[in-house]
Amino acid sequence: MIAAGATSLVVVFLVVQSTSNAQQEAIAMLESRVDELERAGNSRGGVKPLQLQADQSIATDEEAPREVRSVESVDVTARDPRLVFIDLGANCGNSFKRLRNQKKLESPDWEAWLWEANPQMVNFYLNDLAKEDRRIRVVELAAWTENKKMQFFLTRGQEDVTDITKFKAHQCKAGSHYQPSGASSLFSGKGDGGADDKARRKSKYIAGKAVEVDAVDFNEWMRDQELIDADNVILKIDIEGAEIPLLKHMLESGDEICRVDHFLIEWHSWLLSNVAQKEETEKFENDFINKTVTEKCGKTPKFGMWH
Repeated sequence: MIAAGATSLVVVFLVVQSTSNAQQEAIAMLESRVDELERAGNSRGGVKPLQLQADQSIATDEEAPREVRSVESVDVTARDPRLVFIDLGANCGNSFKRLRNQKKLESPDWEAWLWEANPQMVNFYLNDLAKEDRRIRVVELAAWTENKKMQFFLTRGQEDVTDITKFKAHQCKAGSHYQPSGASSLFSGKGDGGADDKARRKSKYIAGKAVEVDAVDFNEWMRDQELIDADNVILKIDIEGAEIPLLKHMLESGDEICRVDHFLIEWHSWLLSNVAQKEETEKFENDFINKTVTEKCGKTPKFGMWH
């Protein structure tokens, strides 16, 4: 904008490369505006005429084609590899602590997704652990094969604990095989009358009171993470028997299971009292480790037993 009382010389440079009708009209309009400004300047004294250089060009809708340089294609989905630790059945966080102490989760870039459906463990332990280590995301859900409300059975004898010291092994030591929540599970633990069912009913693995929890399709959650082969993914599973239907579902539901580089699993076929079911489950466990995942994914991840 040029002020009516301006005294400085204003020069408008126009670049003309062609004589298209649109360009000629634009130049004519600009010349008309120049005349108006000259008259305004002369009436006030001191404003020199604006100069129009007709050998320059002005951009119009019919602008002459410009040179387009080739640009290498860029993968807009490219990103740095993620480091992802997923703990299904996180309990008090002892597994995370153990791996952290072993320097397996040393990088600050690790994401730690601690899944635990037992509200006691979340409230007494995991929320505080997440405050201590900002890499942790606490997922208060049950990992399952579909999205639904389910009964989740707390460990018998500690369902109503309100004092953390009343839990067995309440210190939640990283190197201990004993955890505060014992064996809370999606399964009641009640047997089917098999040969060893009477002994099992006397054990701690018979669940106590049930609470309603949200269960989610874990494979669907994995898909939403948009993991890629370049990511480093550790999946630890200790979910008191629910690992079998969960892993079968993953094998049948896409290739998300192939994103896992290292499985750490506690198997629970020994909880079954039905001999036929126990043998079938043991065969699944053996095949899963030795061939099933390799055949599906075309690669062999690491496998480790966990307790």
